[in-house]
Amino acid sequence: NRLRPLLRLILNLIISRICERMEFENGVQKKPKRRLLLLLDEFTSIGKMEIVDKSIAYARGYGVNYLLVIQNIEQLTSTYGKENGIKGNCHIQIAYAPNTIETQKELSEMTGKTTVVDNKISLSGSRGGVLKNSSVSVSETARALMTQDECRRLPGMRKKGKKIIPGDMLIFVAGCAPIYGRQILCFNEPVFIEREKIPAPDKSDSLNEAVPAGEQKKTTQVCGGYRDFVKNKAALS
Repeated sequence: NRLRPLLRLILNLIISRICERMEFENGVQKKPKRRLLLLLDEFTSIGKMEIVDKSIAYARGYGVNYLLVIQNIEQLTSTYGKENGIKGNCHIQIAYAPNTIETQKELSEMTGKTTVVDNKISLSGSRGGVLKNSSVSVSETARALMTQDECRRLPGMRKKGKKIIPGDMLIFVAGCAPIYGRQILCFNEPVFIEREKIPAPDKSDSLNEAVPAGEQKKTTQVCGGYRDFVKNKAALS
C-alpha cells in the first residue's frame, strides 16, 4: 500500500512522456520508433489513475497498447465508476469463468441472443383407430446465447495426472461475433518456448548515452562554483 503512490507516479511519468508529442513527416504521422505494451496485472490494486482513463483512447497513436488484467467488473466500477472510458476503449476483451453475479450478467449480455426453434406436432383421431388429423406448429423464441449459469460454469485450467488441460474462455472483439475459445498454455506453446530462449541484450538500449567516467570528472573540474565558494569562505575566515 505504501508503494502505490510511487507506482502511480512512475506510470504517470511514462505515459505523459511518451504521449507528449506526435511527430509528422510530409503531413503524415511518423510511426513510433519503439512500441510499448503496458501490461498491468491486478490493474485496480494501484488505485485510480486519471491518465489511464483518458489516454487509453489515444495512446495507440503514440505506440502504446494497454493490457489490463482485473478479477471482475466490480473492481473496475468501484475504482473508476460506471461511466469510465476504459472498458469501452478495450477493443479486445477476454473473460474466464466469473465468480460474481454482476460479471456473470455482464458476460451473458455481451454474448447476445440466439433463436431457438421449437417444433410441435399435434395428433387427433380416435384411440386405436386410423389417424384422422395431424398439425405441425413451429415457434421461434429468443434466449441468451450463454446464460449467467453457463458463463459461471466455464471450465478452467485443471490438472489431470501429470497433464495440464487448458481452460475455456470467451473472447469479444469489436465488430465481431463472440468467440468461444481455449487457453494457450505459454509453457507448452512452441512459439513462446523459442522466445524464452532469446538472450538478454549485452548493453542497455538507453535513450541517453552514458558519459564516460573521465568526461564526468572533467565536467566536474570545469564547474567551479562550489570550488570558488570554498575559496571565498576560506578567505573571509
